[in-house]
Amino acid sequence: MDKTEKALKVIAPYIVKTPLLKSKDLSKKLGCELYFKYEHLQVAGSVKARGSFLKVFSAERTNPKGYVTASSGNHGLSIAMASQQAGVKLKLFMPETTPESKIQKVKALGVDLGITGTSWDDANDAAFAYGKETGAEFIHAFADPTIILGHSTAALECLQDMPSVDIAICSIGGGGIAHGFLGYLKRKLPNLRCYGVETYGAESMLTSFQHNRVMTIPEITSKASAIGVRAPVDETFSFAKKNLNGLVAVSDYAAAVAQTTILNYDKQLVELAASCCVAALQAEKIPNIQGKKVLVLLCGGNTTMSELGLEATAQPKPPTFLANDKRAVVSCCQL
Repeated sequence: MDKTEKALKVIAPYIVKTPLLKSKDLSKKLGCELYFKYEHLQVAGSVKARGSFLKVFSAERTNPKGYVTASSGNHGLSIAMASQQAGVKLKLFMPETTPESKIQKVKALGVDLGITGTSWDDANDAAFAYGKETGAEFIHAFADPTIILGHSTAALECLQDMPSVDIAICSIGGGGIAHGFLGYLKRKLPNLRCYGVETYGAESMLTSFQHNRVMTIPEITSKASAIGVRAPVDETFSFAKKNLNGLVAVSDYAAAVAQTTILNYDKQLVELAASCCVAALQAEKIPNIQGKKVLVLLCGGNTTMSELGLEATAQPKPPTFLANDKRAVVSCCQL
């Protein structure tokens, strides 16, 4: 039994095994066999639950000061739920730009919540300082090895249901989900092609790729709050450089069109942080997919109809998606 199998055994009582389903209509439209891992239906509405529950329930939890962490939504909701079930204290910092729906969900769990700054990075600085001051154990949302290991359990489930795949795609914020999910798939399937997707206004990993070192972008302007990180860390940047075949950035508008496409074709409402992966496919920025088995991680679904992307992005009435729409794809880095 490897580490990921052991991790899944730890968290199995607290999470659900989400479906892995073929998107029949989109497969025909795109010319590939497209499969979605439905992590938007996971406990707490996100794949982040896997890392959070593993972090909390694999530890001895002897620190009376509890935990402190930062989140722009999904990690916070997941770690709050895990801490509540484990009966441990949690101090959570979230940026002012966090969608109100996510803030209200966190508050409903009785978390000691601090709202500060305009980005996840600001909230993370506050969380780190709080841990130093109070002695609470600081948990990094996407660089913690246990968190990353937890995310790999979603990949294990995929291979249990579908032992072979040609291309795997997931969105990238700080890079922790990609590290866990794509990393496990790549170890098991060495010939697998892996791609990451960001949104314009949150393209910190792509900017880092282009400069060949970790870079900090000035601000987060994307509506895809779940992947709104101004800079990756050395560990996730190194993983991405070594393991990704390409990194793509798409606009919020393209992600919103894809969000509506998924809702129309597969009857699933996901966040822009998940639909951006389909936007990259629609814009033909993932090469050579024809006839291939393509796996997309739908990483989260913590959104509401009032936040539905086409309205939130303040664009005109949506046209039929065109692959050459200059609003759709900002840039692509093939490695």
